[in-house]
Amino acid sequence: MRSSNIGKLISAAAFFIALVVLLEAGVRFLYEDYRSYHIYARKEYKEELGQLDTLFCGTSRTYSGINPMLFDDLTGSNSFHLATSAQGIDSTYFLIKDAFRVNPVEKIYLELSVATLFENDDDYARIIAADRIHTLRGRLEAALAEENPGLQFQYLFYSTQVKNYLDFDLVALNLRYKLSA
Repeated sequence: MRSSNIGKLISAAAFFIALVVLLEAGVRFLYEDYRSYHIYARKEYKEELGQLDTLFCGTSRTYSGINPMLFDDLTGSNSFHLATSAQGIDSTYFLIKDAFRVNPVEKIYLELSVATLFENDDDYARIIAADRIHTLRGRLEAALAEENPGLQFQYLFYSTQVKNYLDFDLVALNLRYKLSA
């Protein structure tokens, strides 16, 4: 009797988790603006997982000023930049830690500014950096380290980042583009 209750509980938990994953994927597909650079950066990072030996981390100066493809051509490396706008040092820490889990990283080039060394009050910048974390373990670690409970959920669930669920023009625009050849 007891094992059947545990089996039902496990089945219900698995169903709930699958439902949340599907909901999150659907909301991201419908609401994440196809013109967003972050979509393409995440996709490229996923394609390169397990092969990256060099990382570039830092703020917008890094992602605007360094071309990893040119660097790779000149050095024979396989590099990627995990830089995000206003990336604080705490966000950089979790990005690098997560990257080591899935890549044979040998070198990291880190751009620092005075502002990035102190607590980052830019919630959007922290959310964008957390969105680049690939593994669930890495996302959970970053979320648990976040002191703002509202941001913890935004790190884990894209659906909490959507500002206007009634923006059907954006949904239509995204669907037209994302479903086109």
